[in-house]
Amino acid sequence: MEQFSNGVKSHPVKMKKSELTVRFVLLLVLWAFVARAQEVPDTILVNGRIFTGAQARPYVDAIAIKGTRILAVGTNQEISSTAGPKTRRIDLAGHLVIPGINDAHVHFGADPIGTRVDFGGLAPTCAHVLDVLEQAARKLPTGTLISGAIGPEAFFDPACTPAALDRVAREMQWCWIRGAHMQGF
Repeated sequence: MEQFSNGVKSHPVKMKKSELTVRFVLLLVLWAFVARAQEVPDTILVNGRIFTGAQARPYVDAIAIKGTRILAVGTNQEISSTAGPKTRRIDLAGHLVIPGINDAHVHFGADPIGTRVDFGGLAPTCAHVLDVLEQAARKLPTGTLISGAIGPEAFFDPACTPAALDRVAREMQWCWIRGAHMQGF
């Protein structure tokens, strides 16, 4: 028996190893429960087609969100099980969800400083675009801004690359081609 400075007598407690193990496991379970309770999503999106970009699982059915963080993605059942009583549930009814896209580009005004070339409509081929640019580049001083509108055929042609534009528009020649999405394509 041990006596403390306040006069209280105490019997030393001896626990068996198995009793210590049980208490430790219970403590871990309690800790995991508390940690999980703190990660209840504010919002879940279910019954959708969520693009993850992950090669192993490019699309999932549902997503759990807390604040500005994605907590989890998975099946409707997996994500629904993470929801709490205050979690907002949005049924996507099969709609697609993709990550936010920052489409950072500039639309110059109708008459930018420089030279505007005419490609003969909004459906020129890549070869025609490169030919017109090459002709214009031969006549203009280095550094002149060349602008013009092209459509999807040339815009999405794999041959219309920055390197191809550099080849036909001299070194240091600025070349700007305005995409036809401004024209309604």
